[in-house]
Amino acid sequence: MRLRDLALVVAVVAVAASGGCAADEPGGHVDPEFAALLDDELAGARAAGASEEQIAILEEARRTGEISFEVYNEAVDRALRCIRETGTNPFDGGVIEHEGVQMRSYGVPEDAEAAHQAEPRPGWTGHQCVAGHSFWVESAYQRQPSSVEAMEAYFDQYRDAIVACLTEHGVDVDPDGSRGENMRLD
Repeated sequence: MRLRDLALVVAVVAVAASGGCAADEPGGHVDPEFAALLDDELAGARAAGASEEQIAILEEARRTGEISFEVYNEAVDRALRCIRETGTNPFDGGVIEHEGVQMRSYGVPEDAEAAHQAEPRPGWTGHQCVAGHSFWVESAYQRQPSSVEAMEAYFDQYRDAIVACLTEHGVDVDPDGSRGENMRLD
């Protein structure tokens, strides 16, 4: 009986320990930098009057630490559908892989005045659609830890050639620097 009791205690401890580790699994811990970024994205989205769906996606990402491609893709689809409903035909290039990250390739027709805007321009219908449905989700999706890691892995494939080229052209570069550090060089 003692052996059985010991086995039962070991089983209970193992279950308790594995339950305690669940918080360390993906979704159980949100990267503090990403959490701060999401707080900013949520504030911007709310201030701009983003849709309830976009706010909910950002809140869920704040809780889980990620935005799936499917959720991101659906947000872009809602934005493009909104643009089409205004009578404008956006460019939809479908799904591409950009620097190791699966993304949507699309374009919103702009007038000359709006062409240099970094954020959605209030009052312009196409930008209102993007701001309402996908802008902040897209930003967070591209800047979430898994996307940044994928971009770093992609960059690593070409690191030696990029560092050699930059060095050859007189740019002081850290050969072990991150993608972000090396791409921000002047």
